[in-house]
Amino acid sequence: MVMDIQRSAKELQIPFNLQMTGPPASSFDNMAVLRALKTFLPREAFSQVIRELYVARFGNPTLPDDVFIYLTPMHIPQDMLDKAKSAAQAEEFKLAFEKEHADLVDNHGVFGVPWIIMQKPGESQLEYFWGSERMSSIAHWLGPNYEYSSKLEIKV
Repeated sequence: MVMDIQRSAKELQIPFNLQMTGPPASSFDNMAVLRALKTFLPREAFSQVIRELYVARFGNPTLPDDVFIYLTPMHIPQDMLDKAKSAAQAEEFKLAFEKEHADLVDNHGVFGVPWIIMQKPGESQLEYFWGSERMSSIAHWLGPNYEYSSKLEIKV
């Protein structure tokens, strides 16, 4: 999303400066903690945690080193959060999470990984697009005069 906003702002010559400090909210480590919380919490409680993190993250211009500081004991008890953080560091959990992540990427086209990296003809800068719903963004970025040049055969 940030890449899309930056790209659009650049095209429209609009100043854009989103200061992002600390690790990205969607870092592998944070996702591992959330996956562990999903295991430990009832469904509705976990949904509430996600809602609170989303509101806190997108309501603040900067991200702290630990995105979970946005959660209060009302959202999730500290001992439960500590348990999830600890579980996310266990080797067995890391391996299972990595396997689950690879399966989602390889077999289901999961959103959230560098889906496609592109370079406009004649330019050196690379652009990164996440997720299949970005096809319209890619088409817009390439422009109406872009000619398809893949060596792969396309059957229509």
